[in-house]
Amino acid sequence: MHVVALDLSLQASGVASNIGGAVSARTITPGSRTGAERLYFLQKQVDQATEGADLVLREGYSFGSKGRAVYDIGELGGVVRLTMYCRKRPFLEIAPSVIKKLAVGSGNAKKEEVLVAAVRRLGYQGSDHNQADALFLLHAALIHYGLPGAADLPKAHLVALEKVAWPRVAEAAA
Repeated sequence: MHVVALDLSLQASGVASNIGGAVSARTITPGSRTGAERLYFLQKQVDQATEGADLVLREGYSFGSKGRAVYDIGELGGVVRLTMYCRKRPFLEIAPSVIKKLAVGSGNAKKEEVLVAAVRRLGYQGSDHNQADALFLLHAALIHYGLPGAADLPKAHLVALEKVAWPRVAEAAA
């Protein structure tokens, strides 16, 4: 089962996947693009990154955010959701608090804490918190579906996964 996890951002989106059983992560950056040009660029990059995926995960919205960026990230989220729908790629959003609980044991952990947990628990060798979030999203699916490469996380952290409405594997792979 090929899973792709996305931590969407207007400046630097984290992407993690398990292509060929090997876990990898990268960042998509739109450079100086803005407005519709940035949305189009990110849509194309996400479309390519999720090609062939049996399941695409996305970190859900942070409802505590404020300002113009909230609307812009909402547009990006809508563009990605529509792309997944048009491509018939199973798509699941997971709340940020679930990912933080999985990573750190607390649903209100800071981004830096999730990054430290990715280094310590997942063997992540980078320094990009977007990739760290995407990696924990990916590991959530690997753990839930019992897929190769799943991290061995504390049982107290795994409780977070019980809140997710996971699709059946057959549905995810369809």
